[in-house]
Amino acid sequence: MNNENEPFEYDDSEAATYIRKRLSPALQKRLGDDEITYFIDLIYEYYESRGILEEFEDESEDATVNIDLTEIVEYIIKNAKKDQIGIFTEAEVLEIVEAEMDFCGFEEEVEED
Repeated sequence: MNNENEPFEYDDSEAATYIRKRLSPALQKRLGDDEITYFIDLIYEYYESRGILEEFEDESEDATVNIDLTEIVEYIIKNAKKDQIGIFTEAEVLEIVEAEMDFCGFEEEVEED
């Protein structure tokens, strides 16, 4: 997707399109681009609140970032309900989170409780 020597530039529109293509057909029907962008925003709010964005900026080859999938999924479910976006299952939110991580090129070495 991008050259390793170039910094990754995040584009919400590209991310939403990428994520949509990787969702189950049922979730594709349920979510519009605005909802997917909302989830992207929540993912980054979560990263920021946990100091994960600073860890991402560490460009050393052996830097690792630990993301607790259970925690991020719960955070998104809680906020989507509170913001009246909808009620989502853990599996649905996990689909979105994993697709977003894939878009960013994160490897699957993430924590699941």
